[in-house]
Amino acid sequence: MKENKKWRYSPAIREILWVKAMYPSIILEHKVYPQHLGESFLKVYSKIRSDRVAAKKAGNKIVDATLKLSLNGLSGNLQSPFSWCYDPKAVLTIRINGQLMLLMLAEAFNEAGARIIQSNTDGVFIKYKKSLEPKILEICKNWEKRTKLGLEADYFEAFFQYAINDYIGVKKGYSETKNPDLIKKKGMFIDKVSLGKGMAPMIIPEALNRYFVDNIPVEKTLSECRHS
Repeated sequence: MKENKKWRYSPAIREILWVKAMYPSIILEHKVYPQHLGESFLKVYSKIRSDRVAAKKAGNKIVDATLKLSLNGLSGNLQSPFSWCYDPKAVLTIRINGQLMLLMLAEAFNEAGARIIQSNTDGVFIKYKKSLEPKILEICKNWEKRTKLGLEADYFEAFFQYAINDYIGVKKGYSETKNPDLIKKKGMFIDKVSLGKGMAPMIIPEALNRYFVDNIPVEKTLSECRHS
């Protein structure tokens, strides 16, 4: 674990930037809609997004989650011939342009001297020297202005990845607070049983997480486990 510690506490900044509600934002900001439904479709879609934002601010998690599914589910419905929203051109417009815009962002970071750790469908993870921070901020602002999309960010002390959607990230501040909310888990590193996520043995990701995050040997986690 010495290498992990050295990486974790180095002076470099590790930052994940992702596009806020990427597909819904592209749809509304760039007026992409099913042609057979007309531009009035955007008024309804915009109302759903406004209602979701209000529910999120009010702390209504059920409404928030339901409307989020309605918004994000449109992309899949646009490509389904069984959906009343079916429009292959619209879904390709959203996805191809979305990836090109992210590629433009990643290229700007790379040219500035940042290291690209990974990228996915709606974000990019970069590592850079603290001296580059003003330039990184400038790139983000210019990109937002050009694309009409917004960016959000998380800062990490450490990041351990197996695959694009299998990783555990230690957010800034965890070393001092040990706040479990500052641990971001995806895929094989999720160690809590949740509806719709299967019933894989949770002791495996738990052992991995404790090892990478807190330096606890795997053998200790296994020996202390009392689950049947």
